[in-house]
Amino acid sequence: MEHPLDGFEFSIKNFKSFGKEAFDLIGFRPINIVIGRNNSGKSSLADAINVCISRGGTYVDADHNVSGKPFSILIEREATEPALRKVFNQSLGGGDLPGNHWDYGKRLISKRGVIWYGPDWRADFADIPRTDPLLTAIPSNYRQTLAQVLGFPFENLRLVQVAAERDVRPEPRGGERTISPNGAGVTNLVRAFINSDNLPRNEVEIELLRELNEIYRGDCIFTAITCRENQNGIWEIFLREDSKGDIRLSQSGSSLKSVFIILATLRLVPLINNIDWSNVVLSLEEPENNLHPSLLRRLLNFLARERDVRKFCLIISTHSPIGIDWSTKRSDTQIIHIKHNGVSASAKVAIGYGSGRDILDDLDIRASDILQANGVIWVEGPSDRIYLNRWIDLNTGGSLKEGSTIQLCFMGASSFRICMVYPLGRVTNSFHSLP
Repeated sequence: MEHPLDGFEFSIKNFKSFGKEAFDLIGFRPINIVIGRNNSGKSSLADAINVCISRGGTYVDADHNVSGKPFSILIEREATEPALRKVFNQSLGGGDLPGNHWDYGKRLISKRGVIWYGPDWRADFADIPRTDPLLTAIPSNYRQTLAQVLGFPFENLRLVQVAAERDVRPEPRGGERTISPNGAGVTNLVRAFINSDNLPRNEVEIELLRELNEIYRGDCIFTAITCRENQNGIWEIFLREDSKGDIRLSQSGSSLKSVFIILATLRLVPLINNIDWSNVVLSLEEPENNLHPSLLRRLLNFLARERDVRKFCLIISTHSPIGIDWSTKRSDTQIIHIKHNGVSASAKVAIGYGSGRDILDDLDIRASDILQANGVIWVEGPSDRIYLNRWIDLNTGGSLKEGSTIQLCFMGASSFRICMVYPLGRVTNSFHSLP
């Protein structure tokens, strides 16, 4: 098995933003890039996986579903010979089945069918076109037994999440050693690794530091990670740079905090909880938040390499065209497009030119933004876009507006270009180094 969600296809209906019609079943690849507008339902896909893994432990009441009805999960499986032999006994004949039971059952080897589960988690084959008619024709007691014997593919899996809203803050010493999806607990966990005699401090001081520098190479070099306690008993993480000294992580940029949380989750949490990564689905929401495009690419490459080694399934929700471009260059990656029609959401694997256009439309990316603007400003990332828009607004009295007279676009270099296009086609360029 290449990853824990391999070998089956999945859909859900009546769950959060997903409506009464199940979307076309989708399979998962080792790396899955989930694209969609804000509030389209990207998080609902990860939540659906979490409900499956927990067998309802993270149950969502029907009142929270757009349809107001209990959810149904659909999973397409292949009827395997070992499972069929448990249901159709070679030594039996007659009864509800014609002739020898195994002669009846062996006809079903490799037949594919969709099994549906509701909140009670009872399994049965769904009578839909995706289910082979030979499977739906089995007498009900044998059919339901086979659906159960084929097994629930989410069994014994674990979801590890890093949420879109995340932060690193000073924390008091605590007994619980874990990291919440929003980053809470990361300071206390780092403190424990550095100062506890039963945890290997080199995992922070050497290995985590090495990975941090790998991702930030060319931008800065960190020489130490420390954790200190103030007079009020509050601990704080410090990162040391030779040119700046010790820097409080809690007062650093959100991009550095995000990378630190992701690295600490991958490196430190498994040593506490004995995680078997081959049974893990790692869900990472919006890693691009305040990350420079080149930094985001290095982070994605790092995650892909870790996935190759540890064999977990990686699900990344993003709005970034950087993630789209990065994913199309990899054979182990696919794009899952979440669309919302104003009533409910649906999911679809993006294949071909038409799907690509739909994704760009949802991300509000158009070639005309560049071709028809009077001026284009290339910026490093989302925060630069916000600051420059405000600066332009203050200095022009609101006469220049993004989307009409100018357009701001992201680039991956360490400079930005202001390109003014005049009516006669004359172009002037001005280059400015970012501080």
